[in-house]
Amino acid sequence: MDDIIKQITPETEKSDASTQLLEGQKAEPAGPPKNQLRRRVEARIAELIAELERLGDDPAKHRQIRAIHIALKGVHDSMSQDSASVGRMEAAQMSRWLDSTRYLGGGSS
Repeated sequence: MDDIIKQITPETEKSDASTQLLEGQKAEPAGPPKNQLRRRVEARIAELIAELERLGDDPAKHRQIRAIHIALKGVHDSMSQDSASVGRMEAAQMSRWLDSTRYLGGGSS
């Protein structure tokens, strides 16, 4: 009977150590592909620029305008010009930037 079960049931153990997690180690959540992440950042940049144009020079909105300018400068300083190769660190920075600008300018990115 055991021989029949072995013939029917394929081996399920993986011998590749790189696919197994170490004890106590958590799997990283799957994020969006890096080129999709870059497109989301570029879309958010466009939203913030449009928001700046909408706000104009309204003195009552000075703090909001300044926060948007600082956010835009930060993302431009940290993003590489080569859109084909987004590294791990840059992807992490872009994700944090998207999260930190979520409520800037009334956007909900």
